[in-house]
Amino acid sequence: MFRFRLFPTGRHIDLKVNFPKPGKNELRLYFNEAVFSPNVWDNWFLFERSNEIWIGSLDDTELKAARAGAQIDWQNGFDHAAEELYQEAANAKLPVLVPTSSLKYRRDPKVAIDAMVKSGRVCEMMPKHQTFRSRATGELYLEAHHFVPMMEQRHFEVSLDVVENICILNPYAHRMLHHATYSEIEPYLVLLAKPRENFLKQIGVSIDRILQSYGRP
Repeated sequence: MFRFRLFPTGRHIDLKVNFPKPGKNELRLYFNEAVFSPNVWDNWFLFERSNEIWIGSLDDTELKAARAGAQIDWQNGFDHAAEELYQEAANAKLPVLVPTSSLKYRRDPKVAIDAMVKSGRVCEMMPKHQTFRSRATGELYLEAHHFVPMMEQRHFEVSLDVVENICILNPYAHRMLHHATYSEIEPYLVLLAKPRENFLKQIGVSIDRILQSYGRP
């Protein structure tokens, strides 16, 4: 078994490597469906960083964006403009999401609105944290965050863009999940996971697996 870091989260995974094969100068790497198994149409790759071997996969559109210098966002893909449009649409009276070519898994803002209604329009992480009102609706402005990141969609046959997977957060809390150190967000992630235990069981994912995708060592 050989230890890799999984791109782009850096999560450690172990895959079987056979080298050299008897009588041949050949290295054979065995994928594992539960650990790393790219889609047949994806480009998979290896690279070295800080004396560690990373492994990952991207589809053609994502690879093109990466080669052009785009910075990946594990939650939403490469297109940050699409993220702004999505959050604006989720806070609008008539949600219309402008389609983009660089975000593989599109999210429906109508599903986000349903999640907001279900939450009572209260931030799940920091219910008392101050936010502002949307000029479009007059309601408190909140944002939708997919607890199991949408970039994980390639590993599931069921949609991750469902109410059960959407966390409703104020803008500060949302940015915190994306940019804060893991030690700062771990208590909040555990809090967000509790009401989603059944959903995680349904799609066959452990809470430990999701915590790793947020940077758990």
